[in-house]
Formats: sequence, structure tokens, C-alpha cells
Amino acid sequence: MKCQCQVLGIHWFDIISNVDVQAHTGLTPLSKLLAARCISVFGHSVWLESDVPAHMAPHKHINLSVTRLSGPDRN
Repeated sequence: MKCQCQVLGIHWFDIISNVDVQAHTGLTPLSKLLAARCISVFGHSVWLESDVPAHMAPHKHINLSVTRLSGPDRN
């Protein structure tokens, strides 16, 4: 947003909302781009073999987030 304001010549004292700046530029917010990239990376890791660390990482994270213990006998 800061770069967009610099390109448009908007200063901090102009009191223009981020929504208005985005509407003027027509660019997608960075947060939406990052969310889409994260989802695509997760989709690729699902197809990996089950013993690959990149495949196991999301499962370990889910187990930790719901307070399940993940021992050597659990996946």
C-alpha cells in the first residue's frame, strides 16, 4: 500500500483510505496473493510420498494445533 501511495503521490496527511487507493489502482491486495500461493504450495505437498518431510509437516501442524500428541506411532 505504501508503494501504491508513493506512485499516486498520496501523502499521509491526505487522509485517503486503503480501500480507496486499492480501488484507484485496481491491484489485488498482497494478503490475497500470499493466501493463494500458500494454498497452492499445500496442494503440491499433498501429492508427495508420505515419508517426505514436506508431506508430514502439515499433518504435524494440524496435530499440534488441536493439541494432539504426535508420537512415533502416530502420523
